[in-house]
Amino acid sequence: QGRMLTRILVALSARSPVLAAFQRAGTLKSSSPFSPVHQALVGNAVSVAEHLGEGPVHRAAFVALDQVANTAIPRRDGGRIQAYVAGAPEPGAPPKPILVVIHEFFGLNPSITAKADALAEELGVCAVAPDTFRGESTDFIPKAIWLALSTPQARVNDDLEDVLSWASGESEPPVAVMGFCYGGGKALRFAVERRPTAATVVFYGSPVTDSAALGRLKAPVCGVYGRLDPQFPPFVLDAFRRGLEAAGVEHRLRVF
Repeated sequence: QGRMLTRILVALSARSPVLAAFQRAGTLKSSSPFSPVHQALVGNAVSVAEHLGEGPVHRAAFVALDQVANTAIPRRDGGRIQAYVAGAPEPGAPPKPILVVIHEFFGLNPSITAKADALAEELGVCAVAPDTFRGESTDFIPKAIWLALSTPQARVNDDLEDVLSWASGESEPPVAVMGFCYGGGKALRFAVERRPTAATVVFYGSPVTDSAALGRLKAPVCGVYGRLDPQFPPFVLDAFRRGLEAAGVEHRLRVF
């Protein structure tokens, strides 16, 4: 049922009058109905259909955010960003590289903190996993979708800058940002818009295909995607790769 709904959404969106207007204006350069602009318009709808059409998923019991976070980071507006920090350097020790780990649309949860722990240990970095939903997390898919769609990039960018300011202190350590699904798209856009010197890892997150925007990046990009993921079909990933190549950004895209 979910896959049928996906096909219907894609078919309808391919005939959308909005897309037709883009085509008449010359905005869509590809003859394929699945251009990057098309994908941006319908990707969220496809994701909703896929998630709502899934059968029962057996996940670990939900853990409240205040039981997951171990740190409160000052925010520029006087608030606090709840976060999980792994591998923080001991007082007086040299600074470590900083890896920001951005959660998927369920919010900060034990799955993400476990990844932060593993990455901090394996890479010798200070891994910081912030709550970008400002106090919200869930295991209810409709709410997760709402949280993802209603969280603006600009606010996430501000919070991530505050996280890096706090984690860096007086030093200027190397920085990388990575994220999963929702978090992958936010990580890439943060690097493009605010921190072009940060290396970026995108796990099945929304890509940026504009070579002018990608040209701001001064550090490598790694993308990991699923071949059968309906949100990011091959032509979208090809556009991402072409954008990175045209921008001269060192990159590696892996599709499994």
